[in-house]
Amino acid sequence: MKDKLIDLEHRIAFQEDAIQELTLTVSQQQNQINTLKLAIQELHKQMRNLEPPDGNQGGNEIPPHY
Repeated sequence: MKDKLIDLEHRIAFQEDAIQELTLTVSQQQNQINTLKLAIQELHKQMRNLEPPDGNQGGNEIPPHY
């Protein structure tokens, strides 16, 4: 019976360590996701502010060799 209790204590200790590691990993990943979301939002803003070169609508002009 004593051996079973010791084994259970070891398992619980291991699981607690694993849970702490997983919690830290999830927290780091959430921080990365938040950073990436902000970067994507900034890129969207920059893309909306882009204007086509020379005021044309981009790509609709006939090339000069025609």
